[in-house]
Amino acid sequence: MTEPSPLEQLRRRLALAVGENAVFDGWARQAVDSAAGQLGVDPVQARLAMPKSQAGMIDTYIQGVDRGLEAYFTPVRMGALKIREKIRALIWRRFEIMAPAREAIRRALAILAMPQNLPLALRISWRTADHMWRIAGATSTDFNHYTQRMTLRPVYASSLLVWLDDQSEG
Repeated sequence: MTEPSPLEQLRRRLALAVGENAVFDGWARQAVDSAAGQLGVDPVQARLAMPKSQAGMIDTYIQGVDRGLEAYFTPVRMGALKIREKIRALIWRRFEIMAPAREAIRRALAILAMPQNLPLALRISWRTADHMWRIAGATSTDFNHYTQRMTLRPVYASSLLVWLDDQSEG
């Protein structure tokens, strides 16, 4: 595997911090500047590294969540869990990673629901489901590969909506 470019490394470093700052600043350049300040990064370099569009920033943030999920769930941690326990643990850990950006996630869902962002939203939802199944150890390449992901997408989406609603009441 090749080493990510310095710009990609910076983007990865900023991803989750931008989401956390989007709670206050929205999915805008101000969130990038705030994240840069928080991490001690030159704001000009941070702006260069991050996508300019809201949807692009959201996609970068979600990729950061995916990387956090992958880093947390080592093969040892997954151990002898049954597949349904693995998927449940993956979903809950995702929520834990996203918790500091809960309000920004609400805005992100509204942005991704805009007609011009629907193709990206569909790619993100597929990538999220695929990533969770791969971490869980799914190796099928037949019809089951697709049905697993098509089944997990609405389960995760509805769980996310319930989690967002529960968090607002608590």
